[in-house]
Amino acid sequence: MSSYKRQEKDIFTSPYAAISKEMHSRARRSQEDDFRTPFQRDTHRIIYSQVFRRLRHKTQVFFFPRNDHVCTRMEHVLHVASAARTVARCLCLNEDLTEAIALAHDIGHAPFGHIGEKVLDKIVRKKGILPNFHHEIYGLRVVDSLAKLDREPPGLNLTWAVRDGIVSHCGEDFKNNKLEPSKPNKDLDSIKSRKDAAPFRLLAKYRKQANLIKTA
Repeated sequence: MSSYKRQEKDIFTSPYAAISKEMHSRARRSQEDDFRTPFQRDTHRIIYSQVFRRLRHKTQVFFFPRNDHVCTRMEHVLHVASAARTVARCLCLNEDLTEAIALAHDIGHAPFGHIGEKVLDKIVRKKGILPNFHHEIYGLRVVDSLAKLDREPPGLNLTWAVRDGIVSHCGEDFKNNKLEPSKPNKDLDSIKSRKDAAPFRLLAKYRKQANLIKTA
């Protein structure tokens, strides 16, 4: 059987598109797959994990007190993944990377949506366990240390790019309604806050392009 892999550079043509061959480093070495790209493998590692399946038990929104049609956290991430792939396709970005991040972006979330996150935040700050509880920071700990796959040690051993997407997905700048690339070579293991995870800084070459666009 001949091997097959999608040629990402021919499909995801934006200069901002991440190519898995260039940024697929993992904490533990893993034998490459003949058919799937590293980002596709990350998607499968995520959806086959126990922590992902537990998202079905975490409520996202109660529409009405007597309404039994409750949106779960799993439904939410599936909706996000569908929308994210569409956006990535329109922008010629890496759809495989986008899907993996979208599926795992809330994997560290507490039950009861952001209300549960606020409750945990009060607890960890009062007891001095952490400076704050943010679901995306905790999500990285989940995929790195707590999540399990059969016949493997704890941790999903995801690529650096997917891990970065999980811990940095709350990087929106609602004041200016924009997202900007953050500084390269972030130390993901040292991130303790949202500010550390997603600083709003343009890389030098992108900053120059942005200034040209503004003055055009």
